[in-house]
Order: sequence, then structure tokens, then C-alpha cells
Amino acid sequence: MKFKGYPAAALLTCALLAGAPAAASAAPAAAAPSKTISVYIDGKPVIFASGRPYMQDGTVMVPFRGLFEQLGLKIGWNPASGKLTGTSGEVQLALAVGSNCAVVNGTVHRLAQAPVNRGGTVYIPLRLVGEATGGTVTWNGSAVRITEARSDREESALVAAQVRMFVGAYNTRIPKLLRMKVVEGSPMEAELETVEEFFAAYNLNYTVNSLEVLRIQNDEATVQTVETTTRVSGSYQPDYRDTYVYELKKVDGYWKIYKLTLQNSEVLLTQEQASASPEIPASDRSLIDATVQSYYQYLNNEDTNGLLKVFTAKSDTFRESLKRSFTEAFGTSNLAFDLTASHIYYYSLGTAAVYVELGFTDKDAGTTVQRHGMLVLSRQADGTWTIDDIYWLPSDH
Repeated sequence: MKFKGYPAAALLTCALLAGAPAAASAAPAAAAPSKTISVYIDGKPVIFASGRPYMQDGTVMVPFRGLFEQLGLKIGWNPASGKLTGTSGEVQLALAVGSNCAVVNGTVHRLAQAPVNRGGTVYIPLRLVGEATGGTVTWNGSAVRITEARSDREESALVAAQVRMFVGAYNTRIPKLLRMKVVEGSPMEAELETVEEFFAAYNLNYTVNSLEVLRIQNDEATVQTVETTTRVSGSYQPDYRDTYVYELKKVDGYWKIYKLTLQNSEVLLTQEQASASPEIPASDRSLIDATVQSYYQYLNNEDTNGLLKVFTAKSDTFRESLKRSFTEAFGTSNLAFDLTASHIYYYSLGTAAVYVELGFTDKDAGTTVQRHGMLVLSRQADGTWTIDDIYWLPSDH
């Protein structure tokens, strides 16, 4: 229903609450302090053509005209009576100079400070107006920030846009741009501590294939994406299709990334990629093939020490973890590994990637499953080749 006017009863109640007639004369105001108070709406500073905000007994008072215009309210002002109104499609607001109450959509609200007229400029309490228009008002001691209420569709669009911009920031390879889009002190910020080293080693391209805003509640949002990561240059890693869950928080009116969780990861390797035949020195080819063969022999022999020899010694902690994993696996399963095919499809800068096909046989159950995967190896200072990572391809590859 369009607003047609304020109920007479509401205006009468307002006058009674204020203890003065609605057309009260201008009230005196305390001298404005020297401290500057800034006002922002959705991150944009509000420019006041006349006067400037000041603090009155804990209440921020602002020139009404600049605030109303920025909030999109149609202004009504009667200098003779001292009454002012602000209206939009959803908000009807009425105040009066010297009156300690306001009428918002027909409901009377008590004001901590009455509007005042100082030198021809009318000042009003900021919080009431910000909240009356459906916004959130925050104060940090030097600035007031109003975040306007938005429809669910508008908010979802902003959340989705922030996630896409965050992914796009990875493609720019600019760490500062990434950090600007995350919540300070968040798990995501901690993950970005080594992003410079990551960019130095890898050059990848990220694409958002699909995005769904799962939830928006208060100042928190959850988003699920499916993304493709494609290697451009730098250190080798296979391409991926990943499913992520983003957790976002609204900070000073802006959505930012708080946490990122990997739900599922699928290695992508086309038949064309797996069939590539790079030029490889015979000596390296022989050593790479020997490492791959030794890996599966050690698995069949349940030789933990031998397995440790064919893996890259990234750290003592890594070796201990690897040893513990193999020991536990050998104690709980009885498998045989039959390497039926292997092919070096990538070779460059001391790195090689090998496509493998093999059968897993559960010797207790007597069942065999065919699997496809890849091993990434690196050449060590002594010329040997060791395994850095192992990836499994989808079963339907």
C-alpha cells in the first residue's frame, strides 16, 4: 500500500511523548567538538553540503538533508513548523525540531536527542534514520557505517559476485588483491600466508563452472562452487575439478571470504594428454621407469623401508607420516598390485609425470579392480628420480 499520510493519533502521541508541540522552536545545541565524525553508507562517504556530524551526549547528530538524499528518501521540510519527512516506497519517516520522538511507518519511536536547527541546518539522530530504512548502523569511535537492507536476491548476487572476484583474484596472481577479499584474522587469511611462494612455483588458471548460494543469515553466507584448475606453466601438477564450500562474513558492509573447504577433488587427464610423448634422455627414462617399477614391487613385498627410498624426502615429519601410513595399510589389508601399463607423458625441468594402469587384487576376497592413475616424480641432486605425488583418476576414465 502506498503511503498516504501519517495517522493523526500517531502525531498526537509523538507530541505528548516529546513533552512539547510538534512545531517546537529550534533547540540550542552544544558546541560541536573538534573531532571529525565520518558517515558511510554501503562503504561510500556521505557528503554534507552544510554542517558536519557531531556527538551530543552519545548520539551522533547529522544534517538531515545529505543523509536523506543518500538513503534515497524524498524530502519534505516545513521551515515554519519545523517538521520534516522522508519517504520512499517502503519507509515513511516524520520528525520535528525540538521533539524527542519520531514516527516510522506509523509507529512512534522515542529519540535520545531531539532534532535541532543550528544556523539554518537541521540536525537529526543518525541511528534512528539508518535503522528505520532497514539498515544496520555501526560506530567505531570515529565513523558511522550504515549498511542498507537488501532483498534476498540482491544479497545473493553480492555474495556470488564476491566469490567470483576472489577466484578471479587468483588468476591475477596479485597476493595483495587476494588478501583484500578475506576477513582479517580468518582461517582463509592464514592459508594465504604462503601464497607468494605458491605463485612463484605454479601458474594456474581457475574457472568457476557453477556456483550456488546455499545460505544467507544475518552477516554470514555459505556458497558451494565447482571449479576447474588448469596448469598454465611452472611446476607440474595435473588439472582438477574441485567442489568447494566458501564461508563468508560481512565486514563493514562488504562480504569477505572467511573460510574455504575442499569437499571433493577430481583429477582431469585427457586421453590426448596421457598419450603425449615428450623427448626424454634415455638415462632419465630408464631411471624413471625403474622408480615406478620399484614402487609397485615394494608394495607387493610390503617393504616399508624400500617404499621410503622411492619417495621424495620432503621432511622428517613427512617420512614418519608416510612410514606410519604404509605400516597401518599393510596391517589392515592384503592386496596385490599388477602394473599393466605405464607411460611418461610429461617431462620438463627435472619433473616427470607417468600415467599408469594397474589391477588391485584383494587376495582375501579374490576380487580385482582396474584403476588408472598418475605419479609425479622429480630428479634429485644425485641424479635419482623419486615420487612426489600420486593421483588417482576417476574410475570411468
